[in-house]
Amino acid sequence: MGQNAGYTTTVEYIKETAFGTKPTNPAMKWIGIVTDAKFTDKPKSFSTRYFTDAAYTNPKSAAYKHIKTVMEAGIEIEYVPQDIMSGFIGFALGGDDTTCTGLVDGINSVTIGAIITGGTNKYLLYEGCVVDEFTLTIPEDDVLKCSAKFTAADAVAPSATDYKGTGSNATESTDAMLTCDDVSAIKLSVDNGSTWADATDIVREIELSISNKNVYLKDLASANSTHIAGVVNVGKDVKLGLELYYDDLDLLTQVRALTQCGFKFTIDSKTFTLTGVQFPEYPLDVKPDEVIGDKLESLQVTGLTIAS
Repeated sequence: MGQNAGYTTTVEYIKETAFGTKPTNPAMKWIGIVTDAKFTDKPKSFSTRYFTDAAYTNPKSAAYKHIKTVMEAGIEIEYVPQDIMSGFIGFALGGDDTTCTGLVDGINSVTIGAIITGGTNKYLLYEGCVVDEFTLTIPEDDVLKCSAKFTAADAVAPSATDYKGTGSNATESTDAMLTCDDVSAIKLSVDNGSTWADATDIVREIELSISNKNVYLKDLASANSTHIAGVVNVGKDVKLGLELYYDDLDLLTQVRALTQCGFKFTIDSKTFTLTGVQFPEYPLDVKPDEVIGDKLESLQVTGLTIAS
């Protein structure tokens, strides 16, 4: 009996034109350098102890009935981007991987496929996948890291037949992984984007987190394993996290007044501009043998644009 090793797995995706429906004969897309993928297939069940019939001979104190009612399905993917807009950041913001210029209303879904090789390929398919949580982390001295958490409307049972049909599986990108060295033009605005200046604090790490408030519409008549027949996005929370070495404590004045600031940076020829950035706290822990600095996390920002 063979054993499937994790390194034999392929994970790929395609944008859906109809929610919960894989495009016919899709040309699947490369996500990036995927380092972790967690697949959730969880049957929801009803369990109860019950009154048996008179002929029941087993211990009646352990008389239980269990039945599956519906499924829960989802995926968590961690990857290193090779192109900042490839993968799922655009989907998290309400656009997609080709037409995202920033934060917009609505949400688009994707189909995610996985191929696990172990003698005979097994093909897994998750349709109607919508981003619930997304994080882009830009650390010092390291590669950029993305994580995306999805809820899926339908999980198809493992199959020996490739879901691509006459389409194609994803082709690995030849682009280099993006690193901290690909980040430039870090600027701060103390008047919410009217004027900009180089950040005087030393920025060690940037974290952009996106949390989607998705309402999943369940339909008793739906053929999807989760009964999810649609999704409505009722809001997005975007937050900015910064790890800084402080310079002259200039930002403390803005934090004390809860001033709306702007922050922007460039990655891979794309400039991310955040406005309505308000920091509710300015941690200040002073030690005699350390440089002064800490991590700041904003309240929900009110604007995010992405421009070439």
